[in-house]
Amino acid sequence: MNSFRSLLAISLLFILNTAFAQEFKISGTLVNSTDQSPLVGAAVKLAGIRDSLKVTFTTSDNLGVFQFANLPRGPYRLTITYIGFEKVEKQVFAGGKSEDIGSIVVNPSSTNLNSVDINSTTVRAEQKGDTTQYNASAFKVTQDATTEDLIKKMPGITVENGTVKAHGEDVKKVLVDGKQFFGDDPSATLKNLPAEVVDKIQVFDKLSDQASWTGFDDGSGQKTLNIVTKRSRNNGQFGKFSAGYGTDDRYMLGANVNFFNGQRRITLLAMSNNVNQQNFSADDVIGSGSGSGGNQPGGGGRPSGGPGFQVGPSSGIFSTNAIGFNYTDAWGTKLNVNASYFWNQGNTTTNKITNRQYILNGASSQYYDELSNATSDNMNHRLNMRIEYNIDTNNSIILSPRLSIQDNTSKSILNDTTASGPEFIPSNILNLSTNNNDNRAQGYNFNNDLLFRHKFLKKGRTFSINLGTSLTERNKNNYVKTNSLYYATIASQVNDTIDVNQYGKTLANGVTLSSNLVYTEPVGKNSQVQVNYNISWSKNDNDKKTYNYQNVSDTGYTLFDTQLSNIYKNKYTTHRVGTGYLYQTEKVNLNAGITYQYAILAGNTSFPFDDSTHRTFNNILPNLMLNYKFSKVTNLRVVYRASTNAPSTGQLQKVIDNSNPLLLSTGNPDLKQEIRHFAMSRFSHSNAAKTANIFTMLFFQKTQNYIGNNTFIAGSDTAFLVNGDSAIMKRGAQLSVPKNLDGAWNARALLTVGFPIKPIKCNINFNTGISYNQIPSLINGKANESKTYGLNLGSVLSSNISEKLDFTLTYNVNYNLVENTIQPSLNSNYLFQIASAQFNWEFWKGFFIQNSVTYQNYQGISTKITTQYTLWTLNVGKKLFKNKAGEIKLSGYDILDQNKSLNRSVTDTYIEDSNTEVLKQYFMLTFTYNLRNFKGKMPQMEDRHFDGRPDGRWEGRPGGGPPMGMPPGPPQSM
Repeated sequence: MNSFRSLLAISLLFILNTAFAQEFKISGTLVNSTDQSPLVGAAVKLAGIRDSLKVTFTTSDNLGVFQFANLPRGPYRLTITYIGFEKVEKQVFAGGKSEDIGSIVVNPSSTNLNSVDINSTTVRAEQKGDTTQYNASAFKVTQDATTEDLIKKMPGITVENGTVKAHGEDVKKVLVDGKQFFGDDPSATLKNLPAEVVDKIQVFDKLSDQASWTGFDDGSGQKTLNIVTKRSRNNGQFGKFSAGYGTDDRYMLGANVNFFNGQRRITLLAMSNNVNQQNFSADDVIGSGSGSGGNQPGGGGRPSGGPGFQVGPSSGIFSTNAIGFNYTDAWGTKLNVNASYFWNQGNTTTNKITNRQYILNGASSQYYDELSNATSDNMNHRLNMRIEYNIDTNNSIILSPRLSIQDNTSKSILNDTTASGPEFIPSNILNLSTNNNDNRAQGYNFNNDLLFRHKFLKKGRTFSINLGTSLTERNKNNYVKTNSLYYATIASQVNDTIDVNQYGKTLANGVTLSSNLVYTEPVGKNSQVQVNYNISWSKNDNDKKTYNYQNVSDTGYTLFDTQLSNIYKNKYTTHRVGTGYLYQTEKVNLNAGITYQYAILAGNTSFPFDDSTHRTFNNILPNLMLNYKFSKVTNLRVVYRASTNAPSTGQLQKVIDNSNPLLLSTGNPDLKQEIRHFAMSRFSHSNAAKTANIFTMLFFQKTQNYIGNNTFIAGSDTAFLVNGDSAIMKRGAQLSVPKNLDGAWNARALLTVGFPIKPIKCNINFNTGISYNQIPSLINGKANESKTYGLNLGSVLSSNISEKLDFTLTYNVNYNLVENTIQPSLNSNYLFQIASAQFNWEFWKGFFIQNSVTYQNYQGISTKITTQYTLWTLNVGKKLFKNKAGEIKLSGYDILDQNKSLNRSVTDTYIEDSNTEVLKQYFMLTFTYNLRNFKGKMPQMEDRHFDGRPDGRWEGRPGGGPPMGMPPGPPQSM
């Protein structure tokens, strides 16, 4: 009997435990009470009544449906918030027979936008956690302006030579309503999306998919802009179609059309022109650069990236043809899909004059002049996809394949002269060279990430694993013909002439496999710990063969050149084990960790001789991220991170590059990996009462074992060994070899202040910055440090009057001081100023004027280059049709015929000034039709902080919140 009772009790307990452990669902549909239409993107919060820490968030889909799954049995409070609508609260129960609570009717708020005082000053920017949010309505632009035109008016955001910077950092990604748009191409979004659809611009550091799940910053974050569209512009069709023809057979055709329907968004782009317009970024898979035939010295090491400036329009004259497609949609409630494809083909002609002064030891110097003409025909295919499958609220899978294909054909002619003095007179000339290069290169990059993420019932306990794959291949065929004349050092000697006629074939391919496992566990009230393991294995093969033309038998390129041929393979393997600690409160987010890395770098040369290297590296890499919120409008972010950088195959492969016989380079198989220490702090403050904003940033980076250049400049004919054979480097020629050096570091500081000037209805932004860059090098065996000090000041005054009258005035001045330790007498300074005025006015019955004037002045640059010019562009036209959907305009580009592209770059071995031919004066008549077909005013989701989740879901709902897998506030167990 006792046994029977015990068995009965155990069975009863089992049944009860099973019943109470069962998980349930709650779902419903939100509808507008006025027209019964679904409410898309409403914030829905579910909180446990018995345990207020049981809080879960979601948003309604394009049908107004929301769902919560895997809920323990019990009562909950459901809260629904939606801008322009009344807040809804009701009690629901998980565990009943029906999981669908049916339709929930939401009433419009009695206080709507019509009752707001439209004369009040709109808040220009707000600080929400670590996200800066700009209100587009505070920055008025013309009706046909692009999003790029809009962001140029915002404090802390600039567009420099086509590169978007936010708070001093390059923007790597632009999202639209939290979704990818044309992959990682900011230009395709900002230059093609009209400003009139933009409600807000959000700037933040987007975490990787894996890091956003765990809340631990893994160092792979990217500066990101998220464009939040207006509620009245996210359902319909809009776009622009343009066609123009002008003098000198200049033409322009362009079209972009967007189909927005809830979460389904389709964008089509097409363009064809020969006026240097390129509303996208092109991948350079094969390293072809811009198509210029100019030699980029720096040895087998990477090009020396000292501070410099490049101003003016895109260098060269090019024509472009491009087609693009972007698709975003939610397939049901669990599957989100994003895909984009882009094809572009372009022809570029580049004529360039280069003046270079080399830094030598002692009192001597060497000067180099180059006149180059290059043509390039380039074609790219780019495919990006992102597929996220949300299995349930606790599990998701993300697949992110990316493919880029490039085919490039280029030709160049270079005429080079090297002299011992700044004047290129016969007594100073050391050598002359004419180089003809004919190249055909093809290649592809394929990358894929497969991420699985799981969160346990215990809040803050998560597991995720990412599997990465990367495949690359580059195939290059090049023909080199050179004629070089080397002058004798004394009159009795004979000048030496060397002719080269070669064919080279290079095949390079690589594969990388990686895996990253992360586990997080809540500890105490406000803390969470993480452990992670990462393994990465990469293999790169590079096979270069060179053949000389057989002049004697005239049998073509059949004479194999062992000095310029090489077969090299290398493998790089890393094991990383780390742990991290996260402390999170309403004001503080502290993320600290430490990683141990064990790396193996192995290289093998199999031709023309056998050689191998094998190195191991042990590193301790700490990291720290602190985000402190002083108030809702004041935020401080501090970051420190140590990382490593392995040398590239090109830097390791010991084979001579003689595409320019005066500037030779080769690799170094004995290189070590770099160790980089990066630190950054950013402070932001928004004064809502005065609508003023302040941003400051401090940046510092130090590199140990920096891969710099060891450059030998021959003062006389010099013998050296190449693959075991003796070779001669003629007087005045150079050979650069990469070498690990210490002493590389750089720092900069930035301050931006912005506020409105109400009496004249304008916004004004001030910015200032200082920078320092130090690059070590070896020149003829002697250590040199190239130091550059920089100071810049700038201001932007932009109107905020109306959509019919818009102007922007900008002024920037940059001062740079360049020093080197080998020859202090060559220290120099240069200053350049840029002032511009843009004026757009629609004045009578649709007639308009668009005027743009830019003045640029440079002081301290080479006297061989004209140092100032004015670029003036003027458009006059008229709006046509109903709602001014069409326009016809006459444009005059570079009316004064002064346009130029000047560049100064400072490296570890030389200072270079260059002048590149650019597109000059032309006139064009253009017709444009704007498509605007919006289906009423779609309700907009409530203002929310976007935490960097690329799936577009908004974590934390109003005011932001914790990463997925954690409840608001401290992590707690259920």
